[in-house]
This record gives sequence, C-alpha cells and structure tokens, in this order.
Amino acid sequence: MDSAQLAEQLIQYANRYRLTHDEVAKASGEAQRLFDEEYDYAKSLETIATVLDQVEPGSYKRLEDRYYQSKQPVTESTREEDVSSN
Repeated sequence: MDSAQLAEQLIQYANRYRLTHDEVAKASGEAQRLFDEEYDYAKSLETIATVLDQVEPGSYKRLEDRYYQSKQPVTESTREEDVSSN
C-alpha cells in the first residue's frame, strides 16, 4: 500500500521535470505503465525514485520522510509540540 501511494506522489512530483529532463519523462512514463498495467507498485516506485534522485539529489528521501510523517497519528505530545513551535 505504501509503495503504491509513494509511487503516485513521486510520479506527480516528477511532472515538474518532464518537459526539461528527457530521462524524467521516459522514467515517468515507464513508472506510470508499471503502476497502471502491471500493478508493480514497488518497481514503479523504484523507477521514478531513481530518476528523481538523479535530477534532484535527496528528493526521494525527503518525500518519503514527508509521506511517513503524514501517516503518524496525532497524539497529545505531537499536538503540544506543534502548538509550542508556533
């Protein structure tokens, strides 16, 4: 499930590079095909993450961290941290 959601997010993120980077356009198309036709979410994610890290080093890790952070349930302690940081 996480692979599918991460692959979707990275494919969308890669759209910003499709017109200016041929390798991103090609990898994005392949990642989309793997996702839509073969349901190989892990391979789709690997394909798009690899090319994104080539054009924007560290982007996959940053987006992956953001994704898992957004999945964390809000607890009283995280709510207090958010309030105190404002």
